[in-house]
Parts: sequence; C-alpha cells; structure tokens
Amino acid sequence: MVRILHLADLHLDSPFRGIPYSESSQRRTALRNVFSDALNYAVNVGADMVLLSGDLFDGEYYSQQTLDFLTESFGSMPDCRFVIAPGNHDTYKYGSAYKNCDFPDNVSVFTHEEIEAFEYPELGVTVYGYAFTSNSYQRRPLEGFTAACDGFALLCAHADTENPLSQYAPITESDLLRSGLDYAALGHIHTKPEIMRAGKTVYAYSGCIAGRDFTEYGEKGGILVTLDIKDGQKSVRAERVRFCPWCYETLGVDISECAEPEDAVN
Repeated sequence: MVRILHLADLHLDSPFRGIPYSESSQRRTALRNVFSDALNYAVNVGADMVLLSGDLFDGEYYSQQTLDFLTESFGSMPDCRFVIAPGNHDTYKYGSAYKNCDFPDNVSVFTHEEIEAFEYPELGVTVYGYAFTSNSYQRRPLEGFTAACDGFALLCAHADTENPLSQYAPITESDLLRSGLDYAALGHIHTKPEIMRAGKTVYAYSGCIAGRDFTEYGEKGGILVTLDIKDGQKSVRAERVRFCPWCYETLGVDISECAEPEDAVN
C-alpha cells in the first residue's frame, strides 16, 4: 500500500494587495501554517509521497523566509518523496524560485515542457509530469502520450481539463482515456470538488490549499490517495482532506421587505 498526499495552488508569498502590510504579512504566514499542517498530516498518516501540482508560489516574487521554510520542511521528512510541477504562476525559468532554492535530495522538480518521468521502484510508482516554462502552455501535454511503466503510473501536472483551447495546458478526457495513468494529480482550478474518472484513470483537482478571498470559497485542503494491489488488481482510492481552518462562503439574503438601504444593511 502506498499513500500519497496531493496538493496544489498554495500561492505562497501572495501579495494580498489592498490591505495594510502588517495584515498581508500575517496572511502570508497563515498560508505557510496551513501548508505546515498539511505536511504534519502527511507524517501522521505515513504518506510516502507528496505531489505538488503547480503554483507553489504566487509569482516571480518569493521571500528567503519562504525558501528556508520549504527546505526545512521538506528536509524534516527524509522518508517522504516530494514531486513538484511548476505552474503558470511559478514557472520554471531563469530567476525563478526553483533555480535559486537548494532543495534536499527527496525533492524532484519537473523542468521541461516535454513530459518527464521520476521513477520510484521502491514504491512501485512512476510519476510523469512537465513544467510551465512561461505563463502559458498552449499545446495539449498528453496528446499522443501513453504511460509505459510497471506498477502505478501517476501524473503530477498543472492543467486545464475544462477548455480544450485553453492556454494553460489543456487536457481532454480522451487524452486521459488513452494515457494509461492510474491517477492524475491536477492543479490550476481552485474550486473543483469532484473526484472524476476517465476509463481506469482517476483524476482530480485538489483545489487551492487555503482560500485567499471570496472567489476561493468552500472548504480547502488536499486529497489523500491510497494505491494498493489486491489479487493482482490495482485500486486507487482518493478522499478529500480539509486543512484550511477558515472558509469563505457567499450567502444570499432576502431583502425584498427592506424599505431603506439601512434596513438591508442591518
């Protein structure tokens, strides 16, 4: 049995524009704390791997404090493997955090737009993926792709499964049907509760790990994926786990009986 924690869209070092610096600093710290809680959960459940499916950082700006936090956090879990697929916000290019951070040996980062593979024979797992090297990725990354490996085939990727003409790595259902993948760990869409299936391929967006404003509504966290083989048959079980202690909601209020604006406000 192999346990994998799937996370995406952390957007660390988000600027939180429009609010005082002291408050924005507190919000950035809160984001890191939610990630710490997720990693503590990974330790407690004995996760063998953490998949980070893009937008680990919010943009080209990143602080040394955050880099130190990541290297210390990853390094404190030497028995866990981390796989990172840079997304459209944290592209792999000159000057990016991935070029300037000395991650420990248990961290692997995809660096090319072409699909690469990281093999973990001790787990019976191969992780496929690619990197955004600019802010857009207009071709279909899985077009013509079929996994060729023994054991479980996983995808860790930032992608758009909703628009076949998307400029953010469009992946179609037919691509997934032909892929030979067992699980596709996706990032990019922040509010996507369904865990889906295309043929034998289970695929899901973990959603963002924490809501930053009212556009990122609902409970936020990640997905715990359990891989197992019983009687020669593979099984993939995926379940959502909440990590963010706060939750944005949009509520409707009936103000039809209000005669004045003050009544509506009250």
